[in-house]
Amino acid sequence: MSVYRNAGTIFFLSALIPAETLISRLIGRSDPRPHPSLLLSVVCWLLMYSPSPDLSSPGNIEVINGFLQIPARTHSMQAMSAPDGRLLDAAIGDALRAMFCYRQARFMEGWGEGARAAALAWAAGLGKLGGVGERFTSGSEGRGERVELEMRLRSLVYKGQVVEPARGAAEHGRRIEIL
Repeated sequence: MSVYRNAGTIFFLSALIPAETLISRLIGRSDPRPHPSLLLSVVCWLLMYSPSPDLSSPGNIEVINGFLQIPARTHSMQAMSAPDGRLLDAAIGDALRAMFCYRQARFMEGWGEGARAAALAWAAGLGKLGGVGERFTSGSEGRGERVELEMRLRSLVYKGQVVEPARGAAEHGRRIEIL
């Protein structure tokens, strides 16, 4: 954890889950405890910044990562199938594993991890947060720009799919019947 606290160069990691937050959740100051999928994914990134030459060598990182990714994926899938309140932790873990795979030029594996992270984020309700409570605020200035931005962002949601979205209700119905 001292590596995580001192590794200021991993900006995206501290943006996803700050070191102080993770440490306080680990020692039990705040609930809930971090999801195992998140912890296993954080370890993969921290190995690169370890002061130990044995842990920070690229070959050893690859071997250790191979052992840690299987249980991390298993825990992530269990979070999807069981009602676990730490679903957002599992989504962050999947995103970290995706970025780690991209860094190591394992693009198809990274794409799969990224897709799972997006699915978990939507399952956690993050896709529904736009405009929550907006009708309770006093002003609605800038709503047109926000709606326009959200429509552009929603068009990006479909870019990660292998199959393009259905063109109509009939095609959508046929796809549901296939599943």
